[in-house]
Amino acid sequence: MGQKINQSSIFWVEVQVPIVICEFKDDVWTPKRDSKTVKIIATQAGNEILKTQTEFNELAKANEEICNLKNKYPQDEAYLVTPEWWQVRVFQRPQLVIQYAQLLPDNKIGRSRWAVTIPHYNKPKEYKPKFPQYDKGNFEGILVLKDNSKIIINAKSKPECTRVLENFKLFINPVYLKDIQLPKIGERPGVYKEVSVVHVYAHFFKDGQKDNVPTWSIKLRDKK
Repeated sequence: MGQKINQSSIFWVEVQVPIVICEFKDDVWTPKRDSKTVKIIATQAGNEILKTQTEFNELAKANEEICNLKNKYPQDEAYLVTPEWWQVRVFQRPQLVIQYAQLLPDNKIGRSRWAVTIPHYNKPKEYKPKFPQYDKGNFEGILVLKDNSKIIINAKSKPECTRVLENFKLFINPVYLKDIQLPKIGERPGVYKEVSVVHVYAHFFKDGQKDNVPTWSIKLRDKK
């Protein structure tokens, strides 16, 4: 069950969800299930717990398949991506998953990865986008598009959330931006450490979850 937390008129719900860890042992990749607690914004309908659990279950299944694919296609390690919100409610939306990495002081990148999903991405494979660098942190910004698909970002402040979401809107089919509301932004204390992140890869899924291997992928950063 979820536990509701009241903070600045925003109610957060704690939900236990499954995650998948892809382990490499004896030259074989093996998916292992674990669980974690996430916080989501409560809705008037009151069905956000079941929806979130369903979405994370779908994501776990997808990442199990992708982990197993690493044994078949070992050169394609970058295919293993974990969106913070997998767009499943209306099914099969085209979407771009951007992999972000920690930007270290020497301009190198760390090993940790985070993902941001952009539904209805509007650029071709040949286009090399310049997504924003940003400071990750405990403010969650949610931009809801026309068809109820979402972009979710976790940044260090409200202005940082707004800045990044405004930039991402440049890469969305304008049809899905018409008459949408301003993003919802709230603080989730103690969830994320504050680190600067930079985009490194992007993976486009033309048919959403119909195929867990990307339609195409592009490298966004040359320097390691």
